[in-house]
Amino acid sequence: MMENTNPSLQKAVEKTIRYARKFGGGLDRDELWTRLISNRAYSKEAVYKEADKIKLPTGRSKQFAKEKVRKAKDFVEKTRWMGQILMIGISGSVAAGYPSQNDDIDLVMVTKKDSLWLTRLMVWLTAKAVGKKIRRYGKKEEKDAICLNMWLEEDCLEIPKGRRNLRSAVDLILLRPILDRGEIKQKMLEQNKWAKKYVATGFGKEVKNRPTKGAKDTKPVGRLINEILYRVEKWYMRGKITSERVNKKQAMFHGR
Repeated sequence: MMENTNPSLQKAVEKTIRYARKFGGGLDRDELWTRLISNRAYSKEAVYKEADKIKLPTGRSKQFAKEKVRKAKDFVEKTRWMGQILMIGISGSVAAGYPSQNDDIDLVMVTKKDSLWLTRLMVWLTAKAVGKKIRRYGKKEEKDAICLNMWLEEDCLEIPKGRRNLRSAVDLILLRPILDRGEIKQKMLEQNKWAKKYVATGFGKEVKNRPTKGAKDTKPVGRLINEILYRVEKWYMRGKITSERVNKKQAMFHGR
């Protein structure tokens, strides 16, 4: 049941504004409603009414976001020929709409099962061939570089328990698919209902409640190559992994 404005909503609004300011972001009324930090869902009217009582943060200019989204879409066009890629979505500061001029471009990649590591190599080789900057694991952030910091296979979309926090919940609801074959974002929401504990309003807004489609299995040769590449990567990263999560079906190269 939706709540009317009350002290709990006021606290939620204050918390949301503090969170936005922490990352240099702004909020208009709709953004406040979508990103409201609360385990209770509120109506748009109630949040708008509360927003009208205060001055919302303006944050950075959105002009940088528009240019970075354009560059992300250009990258997707160079890689969409790979049928094993099921979703490419913008996340992080660009998805939030308030990146700094020097931010890189965070992307979430979802592949068919048993194809993550093969696809990752193909994407990297394609980026090199077309002159796209890819931020390498362990390197500093670089302006407009493509940062492939999260890879998931279609049958393993659930965020692990150690990463189920406010930042991951906000990233989930703000995830902006550029390519989505098979309603993958909807599958992610379905498998990550824990996010409602942090952003119940935005989570409910994003859920579409419509059937999702499956994908064909990866061919045996592809599965074998994928297995070999995974083992090579694990060997390469031995002793280097700290807060990263790397296994056969998930690769998360950040410490959130």
